[in-house]
Parts: sequence; structure tokens; C-alpha cells
Amino acid sequence: MKKKILFIDHDHRITGSTVSLKYLLKAFKEEGFEIVMLTPKAENYIKYFENYIDDFVHYGNSKIRTIALDVHFSDDESVFSKIGIKKFCKSCIKFFLGLAVTYTAIKKIKPDLVYVNEYVVLQASIVSRLLNVPSVMHIRSLVLKDKFRFRKKILISAIARFSDLIFAISKIEAQQIVTRQPFAQNKVFEICEFIDENNYNVNFDAIEIKKAFKLPLDKKIVIMVGGVAALKGTLDFVKAAEIVLKERNDVIFLITGHVFDKGPHDVIKYAQDCFSVINSPEVNSSILLMGIVKNIIELLACCDILVSPSTETHFSRPVVEAWALKKAVIATRTAHSENLIEENVDGALVEINNPNQIALCINKILSNREFALTIGENGYKKALKDFGKANGAEKIVKLCSELITGSK
Repeated sequence: MKKKILFIDHDHRITGSTVSLKYLLKAFKEEGFEIVMLTPKAENYIKYFENYIDDFVHYGNSKIRTIALDVHFSDDESVFSKIGIKKFCKSCIKFFLGLAVTYTAIKKIKPDLVYVNEYVVLQASIVSRLLNVPSVMHIRSLVLKDKFRFRKKILISAIARFSDLIFAISKIEAQQIVTRQPFAQNKVFEICEFIDENNYNVNFDAIEIKKAFKLPLDKKIVIMVGGVAALKGTLDFVKAAEIVLKERNDVIFLITGHVFDKGPHDVIKYAQDCFSVINSPEVNSSILLMGIVKNIIELLACCDILVSPSTETHFSRPVVEAWALKKAVIATRTAHSENLIEENVDGALVEINNPNQIALCINKILSNREFALTIGENGYKKALKDFGKANGAEKIVKLCSELITGSK
């Protein structure tokens, strides 16, 4: 009889964690699992997973839209600020709504295992423990900033106590748990972010891909994945593009992802600042917003450089995806990137919020083909060694299978 696993999704868009989840679903499917997903994603996004799930339950039709708590590391407002109080109140509502939603789903589906795709839906872990169903949690980022730390302490304690296994995508994510909850050390596994074997394709036809995306055939392409958002460093990217375009006209800049231009004043202002550069006559329509690209690997395949200009430390999945295609990468000196990239060996590192350094690196790589090929080749070797299926998805499937067997 097939083992049944219920995945708890948290995002209503396609993001980096969505891509990772797809590869994980594929690995479980190949091992004969029956897969059900509880998700807020709309029908058109569900199609992204259609070959890997047997059924899905949609919970995103309410005004709140999602049960995901506002406890992500990007939610850095003080709990005593106007926005902070609003988010805290919404999270309280979402917490109890999430308990009800996940309780109903688990009782109905009767899974052998519950897989919580991110800590922002930890309600599923709590419910699983109450219903005596084993659960695992994937930790893909740091938890929220908290000046007084009481929310962080409660959150990490809940993650550690209600999860049977915890998969952290890097040492940084793992340490935030084990340093505060040492008793959880034996249940925390550092399993690096992984990519599918099909991503390691260096025999692509860049010309045909450019034609498909209606991109100029005679220009170098520099790409940033992450949309328009302060966290992703979009303003630094477009300012760097502006600097480069003053010196050369053989390059075009692409931005993929969601445009965050609604909400708090600082979010709107940041988007406006980005658009003031993007729409300026000086860049001559050489910065293109591509929106959400479902097959980002194809677009990366026709690019020359990937830039990850993050302003806050988090694992940059596109860096590994670019490496798998032998592309040159540039990233800011965040804790994650410094652990990931060996400077001038498999990539270039620049200071955070420094468009001038980004521009200098772009020019260096575009002007020095040997350097570009070297860091791209070394990145490819690292991606093969550290971020393949055997080091990620297969290890997770094995640990989950053992947990299910041990719980019977």
C-alpha cells in the first residue's frame, strides 16, 4: 500500500521555495508516494505541480488569502509599530485559522506524514503532533527579526518541539535552531538546497532561447531573479545597469519575479525609485521587467551573468541554478553568499548597497571572457558536487521513509 504524504504549501506565487518543492515532489513520486498538497496557490499555479501530485486542497479563497504567519525574516517591523501591530493581529488570526484548516485537512486525508514546507505554517506541525501524525519541517530562511526576541524565542521553541525532523538548507538556518534549542540537535539535518538533474544542461541553444523570449540576439544579457523588492536589492541592480549602459551599448538587463509596489509607503517608494531608473531615457529601454517566468532555467541559459544583489542574508537559489549552466555569478557579501561563493574562483562578491561595485564586476566579466569561463566552470563543478539530487531530495526521502516506518 502506498505511503501518503501531505505537503503544506505556504506561498500563493511561484517562488524559489516553490521550485525546490517541485523537485522534492518529483523525488517522492519516484519512490511511489501518494502525494496531496494543501496550498493557497490559484489553479493556474497548481498546474506547475500537475505531474507530481495526486490531489490538492485549496485554502486561499478567504480575504486573508493565506494561513502563512508574518514571521519571515523580511518582516522586520517592530511589534509596537503601526504596521507591526497590524501584522501581529493578522498573524494571531492566521494562527488559529491555520490550526482549523490543517486539522480539517489532516483528519480528512489521513496522511502517513505531514511535510511543512516552511516554518510560517508551523500550525500544521502542532496539529500533526496533536493527531499523532509524524511531521517534518523545511527551514528555508532565518526567522523574523525581533528586537525584544520574545516572538523569536516562542517561534523557534515551537519549531523544535513540534517537528519530528527539521531540514535546514544551510548551516546558518540550522544553527538558529540548535543554538537556542540544543535538545533538537539530533532532529536537525543540514540538507543543502538542491536542483534537478535536468538543470545541468550546458548544451542549450542560446539563440533559439533568445528568440523565444524576444530578446536581442546581438547583446550580452545580465539577469537578476527576485522581482522588484528591497530585500532583493533591485534598486542597486538597476543603478548598476545605468552605470554600465553609460559605457557600453552591447548589454541588456533583465529582472524576473513579482513587482512589490503595493502596501506600506516604503514599499511603494522603493518600487517608484526603481521605475524612475528603469524608465529613464538614459537606459534606453535596456532594462526589461520579465515578470514571473515559470521556466527560469531556460532564461538563465541564454544569459551571460546572474547578479544576486540581496540586501538581507538568505540562500540565493538562482546562484546554484546559474552555476549548473556554467554561468558567471555576482552576489553581495551576505553571510549566506560568503559561505556559498569562493571569491574570484566560482563567483564575484561585492558590498551590499554598492551599485558601483556591481557595475565594475559586470564590466570585468563581460570584458574578460577567460575569467567568465573560469568562474562559470568552477561554479558548475561545485553545483555538481554539492547541490545534486543525492545530497538533497534523495536524502530527505530516505529520512522521511525511515520516520514513517519508525512511527508505525
